Amino acid sequence: MLKKYKEMNVQAKASIWFLICSLSQRGISFLTAPLFTRILSTEEYGIYSLYLSWSQILTIITTLYLSAGTFTNAMNKYKNARREYLSSIQGIPITITFICLVIYLCNKSLWQNILGLDNKYVILLFIELFFAPAFTFWAGFQRFTYHYKTLVFVTLAQCLLNPLIGFIGVYTLQDRALGRIIGGVIASSVFGLFFLILNYCKGKVFFYKEYWIYSLKMAFPLLPHYLSGVILNQGDRVVISKMCTNADVALYSVAYTLGMLVQIVTNSIGNAISPWIYEQMNEGNYKVIKKKINFVLILFALVAFLLMLVSPELIIIFGKEKYADAVYVIPPVAASTFFVYLYSVMSILQFYYEKTGFMMIASVCAAVINILLNVIFVPKYGFVVAGYTTLVCYMMYCVGHHIMSCYIANKYNKGNRIYDIKFIFTLSIAIVCGCVYSTVLMDCTIVRYLTVAFVMTVLYIKKELIFNLLQE
Repeated sequence: MLKKYKEMNVQAKASIWFLICSLSQRGISFLTAPLFTRILSTEEYGIYSLYLSWSQILTIITTLYLSAGTFTNAMNKYKNARREYLSSIQGIPITITFICLVIYLCNKSLWQNILGLDNKYVILLFIELFFAPAFTFWAGFQRFTYHYKTLVFVTLAQCLLNPLIGFIGVYTLQDRALGRIIGGVIASSVFGLFFLILNYCKGKVFFYKEYWIYSLKMAFPLLPHYLSGVILNQGDRVVISKMCTNADVALYSVAYTLGMLVQIVTNSIGNAISPWIYEQMNEGNYKVIKKKINFVLILFALVAFLLMLVSPELIIIFGKEKYADAVYVIPPVAASTFFVYLYSVMSILQFYYEKTGFMMIASVCAAVINILLNVIFVPKYGFVVAGYTTLVCYMMYCVGHHIMSCYIANKYNKGNRIYDIKFIFTLSIAIVCGCVYSTVLMDCTIVRYLTVAFVMTVLYIKKELIFNLLQE
């Protein structure tokens, strides 16, 4: 095994270490979250979950999500000035966050009512928005250059600091929700401030007109797309907080977090192979890309299915009996993770040819439909239905991106696609059937366990094939 590892190329090694890092991150979160769900009441955990939702939504607005597709393209475009670019674009989220802070201070009561958060939570939110993006930019640079050792170490250090300070805050402050939130804010802000300074010291550029114009031109058309994406991911909790209670937000958040554990695998492997896909596209190796993507999608689908099958056990471990009603949220959310990665694959051609304007149409439509479905069905059927509205909207999301990808491929890429749509359609039906299967058999423990054993046996038998495909 060690010999095979040494023979791997840097992309394969990076993929493995990013996966180990993500597993460790989620492992730490997974081990510490049950303690917080037991210490905090469902109301307090609901406030914490609502804070996290608004943090992710506002991060899209203040950073324009530059660390995603725009950053990857810029690393490819400015190969000889990557440090300078990294240093310069840090100023964009700082500037936007300051403007948002001024707007908030002009009418605090209005915005507190909209956010559903008290002033103390909102101030902490702005502190995090000021400093956290610098670490995200630095991490993106490390991934693109395959400097995985430093990134893994720093990421795990931050991940350990977050719950540690959170525990101290929970036990020392009367407002236990505030104590938990402070843990995350201090961890992200301390590391963010350090890398903010480090990036400036290495790049020595605060404002460079070409970099800012390029980034803004790429990012603004994508803002509705990314904002819609985070609304699909976090908007459910906001709707539930308005139409139900913060306790229901807590139940949904716990189940949603468990369902999204599949993203440990999808994000780690996806982030690692993204630069490889760009390299293969430059060389026109589309058959190789399709083969790799098909394999990755099968792997992700199996991981999602396994997680669906153990939903009841995860709920008991994570939150005990008081969270038992949330178990039926996990299967559709786990299935959604498959389509989350799928739409990112389908959008690669749009990023590659910098034709991102149409992306917002599919994104906004999916987000609007998600909100409407939640507003209609959550009051009638409760928070569980939000998991299914999320799944439906992510599937629609993929349809929109597929249509645009076909258009881009035909017009700019000589009809060459990077994925096999027939294979993907079949696999998509299989993952939805898996969702139904695991939900129907939720109370049939023996059947679920036998199914898990069968899938694990298949993965074990094919382990050499899986290892070799990841190595390629």
